[in-house]
Formats: sequence, structure tokens, C-alpha cells
Amino acid sequence: MLELALPRHVLDERDQALAKVIKAAWLDRPGMRVGDFVHWPNGEVRRCSYDWGDGMQTSKIDKGSFYIGRDAGVSFSGGLQPANPMEFFKPTDEIMDGRFWFFSHGRPGAGRGKDVTLPCRVYLLEPYAMSEEEAMRRPQMRRILQEWGKRSHVFRENLQALIDPPVLRDPDYY
Repeated sequence: MLELALPRHVLDERDQALAKVIKAAWLDRPGMRVGDFVHWPNGEVRRCSYDWGDGMQTSKIDKGSFYIGRDAGVSFSGGLQPANPMEFFKPTDEIMDGRFWFFSHGRPGAGRGKDVTLPCRVYLLEPYAMSEEEAMRRPQMRRILQEWGKRSHVFRENLQALIDPPVLRDPDYY
């Protein structure tokens, strides 16, 4: 006989206690976090999905899921857009509810996901063009130069994207 699984949003006492621990850790995390929201220049709202340290990749709201651990570390699974430099993201006073999931009772396993909603910070994406000199000072470009060399298409495309951000030409680009 099969038991019917409880819906993902129903939390027993242990899951409620774990959700409180997660929420407290989440609220203590400073700065931009994977899972926070971003208003794009075209009016679209996206979520922060992968933090490179000097840049943030985003994703469309309906294109993936966000796992959150006890320490509020978040891992995104889904389709990522190219990264934008951190300095393009400007904080706002706005807060939006974001959906995350964690393992019931903190034990991994198939069918053990539980959903939780947490308050997320909201940012504005305000891209600007950089000079070649400014772009070359970015850690991302130094890494690419070291790994690929100045003649590579990877180097040229990344440099061009900083000098003339595609999102400035076409807000629907990403």
C-alpha cells in the first residue's frame, strides 16, 4: 500500500523548527544573495542565481528552483543568464517573497523537498559602458586573459560586453 505524500508546503514541527533556523540564517546574510530579485531595465524581474564574486548571474523567475540549506547557503538549479558585474546592481528598499526548498528534517532523499517562502532583497540592474581600461581592471578580465590570451574570442567577447553591455542595446538580450 502506498502512502500519499504530504504537499511540499505542509511542514510538521521538525520542519517548522528547521525553517526558523534557515530564516534566521537567511536574514543574517549581508549583501546580495543567490535568491534575491532584480528589476531589469526592460521591466522584467529576475532572480540572482549564481554569485561569481565580481559578477552575478540571474535567471528568469519561472526557470528553476532554489535549494536552501540550514546555513542559508543557496544553490540554484535551472537556466542561467550571462553574468553582469556586481557594480551594475543597485540595492532598493523593496522586499519580495521568494520560494526556496529544503530537505524535510534535514535528511536528503527523493521526494523529501519542502517549500518555504523567505523575504528577499530587491536590486535594480543599472548597466553602464566601461572604458577598455576600466574593463581590464576587473578580476574577471584578468582571469580570462590569463587562461585564454588576448587573441581568443572569449577574451574579445567578454571585453566587448563590458565596454558595450548588450543589455544597454537590447534589454531583452539575456
